[in-house]
Amino acid sequence: MGYILQMTDLHIDLDYVVGTKADCGEPMCCREVNGKGAAREWGEYTCDINAITFDKVVEHVAENFNPDFIVLTGDSPPHDVWEQSIEENVACMIGTSTPFQKHFPDTPVIPALGNHDIFPIGQYRGPKYDQWWYSKMISAWEPWLNKEQLDQFHYGGFFKREVTPGLVVLSLNPNYMLSQNIWLWLNESGADIGGQLKWIDAELSAVQSVGKKALVLMHIPPGDASAVVDYAKQYTALLAQYSETVVGVISGHTHNDHFEVVRGGAGEPLVNVFISPS
Repeated sequence: MGYILQMTDLHIDLDYVVGTKADCGEPMCCREVNGKGAAREWGEYTCDINAITFDKVVEHVAENFNPDFIVLTGDSPPHDVWEQSIEENVACMIGTSTPFQKHFPDTPVIPALGNHDIFPIGQYRGPKYDQWWYSKMISAWEPWLNKEQLDQFHYGGFFKREVTPGLVVLSLNPNYMLSQNIWLWLNESGADIGGQLKWIDAELSAVQSVGKKALVLMHIPPGDASAVVDYAKQYTALLAQYSETVVGVISGHTHNDHFEVVRGGAGEPLVNVFISPS
């Protein structure tokens, strides 16, 4: 499978201002509205990362590592969810993708959607309703995806890519199982939103039939407390069914470094879910 670089939950703050308060007592600090303070050029632990620092991080990685491919597992915008806008979130998506295009121009990059990426936060309704948002986001990811992948992403926020010979990456939209997604609660029938579960089944079956392997990207781990259990069980059932084909799941969302294990009916370990910190 080679070497993979994962970055997740970047939460870049394009409004970070050096010399503002870093300990403002508010959910977001280091901004002009917080008043004068001691926020430093390279950032503060109490604030979201600024654009200069993020670019330098990606530059440092490019100078010291040579990954076979890169996965970005969601959540580009900062935590100012009460005052976000379409324009701000799109700018943040572009702000996190541009350094990779600059410092890794020849390395495949496979992105995945997070709950913070859409506006309003977490509100993914499904095909026919979210296309307006995907159309705006495509400018950030277009350099990395071909037309088939872009069309699939534009449909439901998920797609596949064979990133190295024999390894297919499925980039999922797990926001269809997010408990804070009000549209999920209105889905009283429990329908498979966007047909994503059916799509996963078909794609993993196809990968398995030709002896290839699959790597799954999903911002929200299926065992996370923010996932609706009935929906999460459907994802884990598919992972268990194709455990000999799925080499692993890469997630984020929790901002912690840990892992989950998808188990079979007898409790046997089948698939690892690797969860990276912010």
